[in-house]
Amino acid sequence: MKTAHFVMQGKGGCGKSLIAATLAQYLAASGDTPLCVDTDPVNRTFSRTKALGVRGLELLDSGRQIDSRQFDNLVEWLLEHDGDAVIDNGASVFVPLMAYLAQSGALDLLGASGVDVVLHVPIIGGDALDDTANGFNALLSSTGADAVAWVNPHFGAVTRDGKHFRDSALAARHASRLRGMVELPDWDRATFGKDLAQMREHGLTFDEAASKPEYSAMTRHRLSRMRGELFSLLDGCALRASKEAA
Repeated sequence: MKTAHFVMQGKGGCGKSLIAATLAQYLAASGDTPLCVDTDPVNRTFSRTKALGVRGLELLDSGRQIDSRQFDNLVEWLLEHDGDAVIDNGASVFVPLMAYLAQSGALDLLGASGVDVVLHVPIIGGDALDDTANGFNALLSSTGADAVAWVNPHFGAVTRDGKHFRDSALAARHASRLRGMVELPDWDRATFGKDLAQMREHGLTFDEAASKPEYSAMTRHRLSRMRGELFSLLDGCALRASKEAA
């Protein structure tokens, strides 16, 4: 089976595009160039990484409203593409796409056609923990797809009442459908954080940044280290369906 990786969360600014770009680079490193799709009708951050060849999905009608029927085109692309795919969804698309996946029968069609669907859901700490945890619960409660939780401590510890998200009742409730949990390192903002922001602003992949002479040796070293850490975390996730499930 081939796999369609949907990066989804109703909260903006929680790292969806970084997750999508990292996933795409990880899959490409295995020799299989994924189909990359950006559905954000406003801020197409994923599309900035030119080397990934991201395709934009036009969702707005003439009245600048989201036309959910356009998701049919995305399903066609996934069926036609001979390989995996990574789909980045903006916050404004979260509710319409979640409803589409839950109600249209698209997941059944994709599964019957050999396309495994995995949801990648950011969970961030601080004040937005409840919002992102609710988004995670809504996605898994309304669809039958498996998921990978991306736990991001950038905005604060991902804990509630002394319990880390991994030990929460919510994580336990959906444990059978979790393909993995990527617990992002709390990288130093002044060094690693600025390097990552610079790389993304320039629309570069980790490999491109590592060979960019304009970047200092330490910047290239830190970005290579982040790439290695992220890829190692993804090695621990079941990103493809097992042969038994397929």
